[in-house]
Amino acid sequence: MDNDKEHKVLTLGPISVLPKYQNNGIESELINYTTQIAREMGYKAVLLYGDLNYYKQFGFKE
Repeated sequence: MDNDKEHKVLTLGPISVLPKYQNNGIESELINYTTQIAREMGYKAVLLYGDLNYYKQFGFKE
């Protein structure tokens, strides 16, 4: 644990896609792309705004 260090973090959410485009994987692509870029940029955490139960499938946790 890095209790004595500061880290810059990003925020994400809530993700929203127009109803006619939902259930086509767009939400997953947006979340996966964002977290991939965050890792590549060296961020240690992404703070989430939204329904944790939905985002858990992408590895987010409390």
